[in-house]
Amino acid sequence: MTGRHGYGATLLTIFAVGVAFTNANVGIYIVPFQIGAWMDGLQLSAVQSGLLGTLEIAAMSITAIIVAPTMSRWPRTNAAMVGALMAIAGQVLTAGIDHYVLLAFVRLTVGIGCGLIFAAVVAAIATAKEPDRLMGYGQAVMNLSFMLVFLLIPYALLWQGQQGLFLCLAALMMLSFPLYRLLPDEGATVQDSDVLPSVHQNV
Repeated sequence: MTGRHGYGATLLTIFAVGVAFTNANVGIYIVPFQIGAWMDGLQLSAVQSGLLGTLEIAAMSITAIIVAPTMSRWPRTNAAMVGALMAIAGQVLTAGIDHYVLLAFVRLTVGIGCGLIFAAVVAAIATAKEPDRLMGYGQAVMNLSFMLVFLLIPYALLWQGQQGLFLCLAALMMLSFPLYRLLPDEGATVQDSDVLPSVHQNV
């Protein structure tokens, strides 16, 4: 299919969902690298570095829980983009901060932004015709995306240490920012076969 909601648009939607999940869960998957970067770059203790990661993940989780019931009141794409902007700003600021208390507040901001992305993408999936399948494909794309991220992180650390790590994360989030416009949103009218490629097609 080549129409607006055809096969090509479907693949882009799957990719957008997967990348959104990647950005939303970055604090969970990247926390070991973050802890090591803070210990090496800022000479923080393991406890201090671990607490920063814990704050970020807690903020992400609590934000998603709190805002999830409100997602029907505003466009999910806008919510994801607001969250992404918060997370991007937090990643950039983290690269230049060496004061622990300020760093803690910035990581909380990143967590809140990621929580908004997570709540928005889950709510967006719920509007799709086949949300369970879109969720599955999106999670698969997320895992593939993290494979790429894990390949890039060592080079970022070798380039600029902890600053390189967080600037790299910010850059990846900025590159994926336009994809939020492709997330399914409430009110979208698509046909069953337009939402996801069916395993029964051409059988």
